[in-house]
Amino acid sequence: MDYFTSDMHFGHDNIIKHCGRPFGSSDEMNDEIIKRWNQTVTQDDTVYVVGDVFLCGSKKGGALVRQLSGKKILIKGNHDASVSKMLSSGFDEVYYALDYQLPDNRRAFICHYPMPHDLVASYDLQIHGHIHTGRPISGKRVNVCVDMWDFTPVSVEKISQLPLDDSLSLLDRWCKLDVDEDRVVTIDARLDLDNLSGLVSRIYQLIDSQNQDKEKE
Repeated sequence: MDYFTSDMHFGHDNIIKHCGRPFGSSDEMNDEIIKRWNQTVTQDDTVYVVGDVFLCGSKKGGALVRQLSGKKILIKGNHDASVSKMLSSGFDEVYYALDYQLPDNRRAFICHYPMPHDLVASYDLQIHGHIHTGRPISGKRVNVCVDMWDFTPVSVEKISQLPLDDSLSLLDRWCKLDVDEDRVVTIDARLDLDNLSGLVSRIYQLIDSQNQDKEKE
């Protein structure tokens, strides 16, 4: 079984107050998140962690990650260290974004940041983290942040059954983006502020893709 989660923020005391998490300390939070993960995930399962794993030293963070069951695939968030450091901290694979096919053959785009709908229009849904409050479903976005799911990974089976809505919010009407070969960016957009980070992330993904194409030539 595949599972999804994000934004554990292991070792981050301030997140408890900031998000109203029901823990007395980061150590208590760490232990409870690990316990709930291991009660849900077996060693044969795969968990896609959609960013922001720990905010403590890599030695302590790695020790916590290695306590988690299953194969662990990281989609990097803004608080995560370099790819090499996250691999050495216990992740099996690390990406900046990822395409994923659900069991019912729908296509999902996985990225830490919520993206404007127009930038993922070719996908059936988007799986993201980064946002700690609000609703777990917005349009065709699914937020897998632990604060949305009782600090427990959510299964792909559960995600497949969620009632998505393709309609756009008033503040997410459009986002037209072009990055030319000289890395000049043209944007015409009206966005919810929460999606601005996703727009910036998408720009860098496109530039990185262009650079890879040039290397192949």
